[in-house]
Amino acid sequence: ICARSLMVKYSKRLDKDKWTILQGDVLDDNFCKKLGVFDIVYAWGILHHTGDMWKAINNSCCSVKKSGFLVVAIYNKSLTSPIWKIIKYIYNISPGIVKKMLVYFFTPLIYIAKYLVTGRNPLEKERGMDFFIDVIDWLGGYPYEYATSNEIIHHIEKKGFKVLKIKKGKTPIACNEFLFQKIKEGL
Repeated sequence: ICARSLMVKYSKRLDKDKWTILQGDVLDDNFCKKLGVFDIVYAWGILHHTGDMWKAINNSCCSVKKSGFLVVAIYNKSLTSPIWKIIKYIYNISPGIVKKMLVYFFTPLIYIAKYLVTGRNPLEKERGMDFFIDVIDWLGGYPYEYATSNEIIHHIEKKGFKVLKIKKGKTPIACNEFLFQKIKEGL
């Protein structure tokens, strides 16, 4: 839906005949193989919500051609990551009224925590949705997996990539962003 709406929104600037929009599963090996390889594979903040993050990363790596680029953002592993995993699970199995109560409970806590960690007003955003929708998105983001920067780099470099750039998340549990280039076929 998002890709189609972007195509419509920017249709005057884009050659729609060059667009192919498919729906598939990054965990489906056959689907990924049928796609082929690309200059750029961009997976910002989604692979850790698949239920099998490492397989999703592996399949994404296979979709990058030699000298191509892989852009990923993965939740950083912190002391509170296991707690957030439980909170997200509870949110997702709860009825609507409990979800609303959790959102109202966590909104001020997340606001204060983000402000204390970043020193910036969380309502003044650089990208994405408004803060309240982000809270709902954050609480609802399950499955939820995470890894340290070193774990991500080590894993992807074993697949024949080199890391070009890392942008650390602004909070301890935020996504770390990575830019990799494929230098050889994975081992």
